[in-house]
Amino acid sequence: MSAGRRRPAPETAKDILGQLDTALQRIGRARGVAEAARFARAARALDEAERGVTATMDAVEAALREDLAALPHAGRAATPGGDGAKV
Repeated sequence: MSAGRRRPAPETAKDILGQLDTALQRIGRARGVAEAARFARAARALDEAERGVTATMDAVEAALREDLAALPHAGRAATPGGDGAKV
């Protein structure tokens, strides 16, 4: 990231959750492929990974809410949402 322009904190928080959501979607697609190929062990492992990413997303979302609230200029404008991101 360039040193010239910083992204607003809510935008960065949305990006973080978006990256995790993308990982969750990819794991889900991989699980579907494994199931179609009858790779039962791999499908179970991927199912477990999905649950882990979901739990991670919940924890990160809570942490981001706390981080955003702790910012010096926190307020309603610092709470992202409305575009699919959960924060």
